Amino acid sequence: MSAGRGQIYASTRERIAGIVRDLPPDELGRRLPTTPAWSPKDVVAHLVGVVADITTGNLEGAGSEPWTAAQVEARRDRSLDELLAEWAERAATVEAFLDQAPPDMSAILISDCYAHEQDIRGGTGRPGARDEAALHVALDFQVDNLGWRLKERGLPGLKLRAGDRVWATAAFGVGATVTAPDPFELFRCLHGRRSRAQLAALDWEGDLPERYLDAFPRFPAAAQDIVE
Repeated sequence: MSAGRGQIYASTRERIAGIVRDLPPDELGRRLPTTPAWSPKDVVAHLVGVVADITTGNLEGAGSEPWTAAQVEARRDRSLDELLAEWAERAATVEAFLDQAPPDMSAILISDCYAHEQDIRGGTGRPGARDEAALHVALDFQVDNLGWRLKERGLPGLKLRAGDRVWATAAFGVGATVTAPDPFELFRCLHGRRSRAQLAALDWEGDLPERYLDAFPRFPAAAQDIVE
């Protein structure tokens, strides 16, 4: 029996907690290549802030840079143990209703949490969790999100391949086929954790990749190549 969305989020949260508890102080406070404004501790503060804002109804500007920056700043002086305790307490409420929540809501929370797990892993040299249920929920969400971005820009759809899976962002009008080495790499590309050069270096068939590079990542592409 597959895990529910609440358990998938909880498992990701617990993996992150395990990683950051083991980080020495210098690594815990060092900024990460994929989130250059944030350290691992800041990332945890953001993730705590997300579930806190959901449970308190503080959703004005949700997902915006000021909204996430406020989450980190409000917890700047708290210890890691305090952050993890708040996260566990607040997340219990969120995890309990994620199985009944709209699929997009649960997917965006899982995608954000899993992306930040990998930001911490990649930035501290602790790779892992590359075939978890969270990856597949997050990747499907990011593919759907890409479809909306292409539609907004009037671009033909894309067919995406990674491992043994294939996705289409539109029912018709495919302009190119893009093949990534594996689902993990495709997710990191779609989430903005790879550079434009790395996006262009994927296996493109059909339209030139330059036509799609601005739309491909959900967040701006990394300023420099990221290898994890």
